[in-house]
Amino acid sequence: MNDSPKPITTAGLETFLDVGDPPVGLLRVQPGIAIDDAYEQVSVLLLHQASAQGG
Repeated sequence: MNDSPKPITTAGLETFLDVGDPPVGLLRVQPGIAIDDAYEQVSVLLLHQASAQGG
């Protein structure tokens, strides 16, 4: 029997970074991605976006 915990993965339901008129979600987290990997990449993108806006 394998008692190792099952990794937490994304559901793939979230789009973000709206662009255009009308706004359309530019990026989407795909389903089945390890949550640690998805969080790291999204954090980098959001940090870059904040610094580009002078924040």
